[in-house]
Amino acid sequence: MLPRDAIRRHRTTPHTGAQIFTSCANSATGYVPIAAARKSCSAQDEYGQRGWALFAHERRVPLREHPERAEISLTGEHCMQPAIYLAFVDDWEVRGNGTGDPRVLQFEPMRRLVKIFNNYGIRGSFNVEVMQQLAYQDLQERFPELKAIADEWEQVVEESFRQGHDIQLHLHPQWCDANYQGYGNWKLDGDWSILNYPSQQIRAMLLSGKQYLESL
Repeated sequence: MLPRDAIRRHRTTPHTGAQIFTSCANSATGYVPIAAARKSCSAQDEYGQRGWALFAHERRVPLREHPERAEISLTGEHCMQPAIYLAFVDDWEVRGNGTGDPRVLQFEPMRRLVKIFNNYGIRGSFNVEVMQQLAYQDLQERFPELKAIADEWEQVVEESFRQGHDIQLHLHPQWCDANYQGYGNWKLDGDWSILNYPSQQIRAMLLSGKQYLESL
């Protein structure tokens, strides 16, 4: 997703009347938007840097932010080919009702994905389900099997982060006041939509998840 603060007003080139805009990579997150350009021309941005202009594209950002600059003419000889940029993102969780073995649905798939990403020089992004993890930790003293899973959850997340992959907060509020029934079975009575919770409770869930991830 292109961050809102990266979107700037376009300008017009005096010699062609073409709108100057291009797609760029976000160096902070590694994400890039999908770009589809039918024609392009060489131009300078307001800082005098050579760059390239795209037509028929809705996302507008300064040319200086694009990591690769190319000069392409309007003659058709060097028309830019349409390009697609992909972000590899995984919602890292068990099933919505709490069922499923985290070792099978989360830990092993993440390790395999990280290995594949590393082989191809890809930086993946994992949206880790923190409410689930906090529920496991809340009950781990009573149920030792939950502690083993919670500890491995942290280990896998930290391993992926140390290898350069992105870890983001992801939460499902139905894990609020989760009731563990043993043998990997959970009873989740919380509402599935975070919008149905009081604003103070929403803030508390987000804050606890943020603080937990930052503490790892």
